[in-house]
Amino acid sequence: MSDDHVLAPGTAPTPFSASEIRDGCPAGRTVVVRVEDGDGVRHRRSRFVAVTDEGATYERADCDADGAVVGDVVTAPLTWLDLQRHASFPAEVTTRDEVTLEFPLGVEACLRYVVREGAGTTTFWFSTRRPGMPVKVTSQRGDRLLSTTVMVSDVVDGTPPG
Repeated sequence: MSDDHVLAPGTAPTPFSASEIRDGCPAGRTVVVRVEDGDGVRHRRSRFVAVTDEGATYERADCDADGAVVGDVVTAPLTWLDLQRHASFPAEVTTRDEVTLEFPLGVEACLRYVVREGAGTTTFWFSTRRPGMPVKVTSQRGDRLLSTTVMVSDVVDGTPPG
């Protein structure tokens, strides 16, 4: 793996470099995730509105299961490196392997990161064909599952990527 996947000494390689995230997240890419936790089930939509070589204008909002926005849309500028940093974890508490995951968008090869800190474990699955956010995340404390977030839609202006 090239050095552009390791952001600092003592960190595990990230699944994607900033440039890979940029290439995989064109303007119009819209992702909907389903979140299940102690508060019930809800959906969130993320959308790349405007894209440059350095970053993007990014929208987040609660939505219904079909992706229609419910409530306020929060817009923020982000750099591609900011997004890469979201997947940079301390190497000493992180294990990484290659797995196949079945989720609502199909069966895909993924890089799985298991991050153990204290009594908590967070597991991230990053599809190798969908640079950017993980397609699934689980959070647990001991044997108790606290939350599951899973990608249920991923389109670029209405068309699935790749």
